[in-house]
Amino acid sequence: MDHSEKELTILESIHNSVETIRQRDIARIAGLSLGMTNSILKRLALKGWITVKKINNRNIHYAVTPAGIKAITERSFRYFKRTIKNIVYYKEMLEELIQRIRAEGYTVLVLVGESDIDFILEHLCLKHRMLFKKSKNYENREDFFCLFSERLSRGTMHGLDPSGTGRVAGEEHPDNLSPATTPVSELSGGMMEAGEREQDNYLYLTDIITVRR
Repeated sequence: MDHSEKELTILESIHNSVETIRQRDIARIAGLSLGMTNSILKRLALKGWITVKKINNRNIHYAVTPAGIKAITERSFRYFKRTIKNIVYYKEMLEELIQRIRAEGYTVLVLVGESDIDFILEHLCLKHRMLFKKSKNYENREDFFCLFSERLSRGTMHGLDPSGTGRVAGEEHPDNLSPATTPVSELSGGMMEAGEREQDNYLYLTDIITVRR
């Protein structure tokens, strides 16, 4: 999340709060430290997007100004447009992948972990006649191809069960295997014969997609 998105998150948290919201609550909602939250609040006040009124030594009242409401509307619209562009981009990348693994004979796509683009994968699987399944764990079965969510990475999951329990998954966990590194952009170039498989039956979404701003 960049600074503009943090500002938008804080503005929205103040604007949507029914009661007086504390700086600690704003920091928790935005996922920031108190120091960083305080700096952003000061910047928002300087921009004229919020007003800050000290009620007593312990309580400060924040309110979004008309200019702040306008900023929320404009930034939300820009974020929406960027999100739509991302969806189109992700769909093209993921469709190439699904076409390739379908040609290799996989019949089930397993999404491991929570993902913001699960609906794209589900749609593409339906389109290309593959079953779509969500799971907390890597499933090493002959006809299954596993995609690890963009929220999961090799660095945080090495040798662990994707469910987050900390259980060592042993040989069935893909981090004990050689990583798949074939770029999706190259996958559509040389489609193999049906049933022929070139690499392991898993991939990390972070290997094939990047956030486009």
